[in-house]
Amino acid sequence: MQWFTRSFEQLDLTLDDPSLRALLLVQLGITQQYSRAQGHRETLLQAWSIVAGVGDTDTLIEICLANTRGTFANVWNVDEDRVTLLVQALDVIADSQVAARTSLQAALASELWDLDHEVIKVPQDTD
Repeated sequence: MQWFTRSFEQLDLTLDDPSLRALLLVQLGITQQYSRAQGHRETLLQAWSIVAGVGDTDTLIEICLANTRGTFANVWNVDEDRVTLLVQALDVIADSQVAARTSLQAALASELWDLDHEVIKVPQDTD
């Protein structure tokens, strides 16, 4: 991970393409996550803030799925950032991306497993 981080820092100095910068941040966040390093969530949220302005749906999906790891964030609290990210991705994803949509909906359901919190409207498929 040390070499990945150094490489990213060097590339970051000359990188003008926001989509590529976000994609590299996603890979850094995933690397941090697998090595159990602190800051992976912040790295992924930073990538999200870049992608949100660019409209790169594929990278947005990758961020969402990397940020969830298939489990809810905290047993006692809903992670509002994750929920917001997942709902945003479901808003912009094409209906034809069935596998990605299903994965995002499953990740959202994992975050919203407890019915004691505010109900969130999830975009419905339009068939």
